[in-house]
Amino acid sequence: MDDKVIEKSKTGDEAGEALDNSEEGKKWAEYLEKLSPEDFGKYKV
Repeated sequence: MDDKVIEKSKTGDEAGEALDNSEEGKKWAEYLEKLSPEDFGKYKV
């Protein structure tokens, strides 16, 4: 990868994630925080 691309991708100290402060967003955030890596192997796609 060209170094120019990497340098352009470094735009600053942005959070990098969108926050959903609604009640439903808070419920999803809580649910996702409780998931363990083992939980991801339970479901077939």
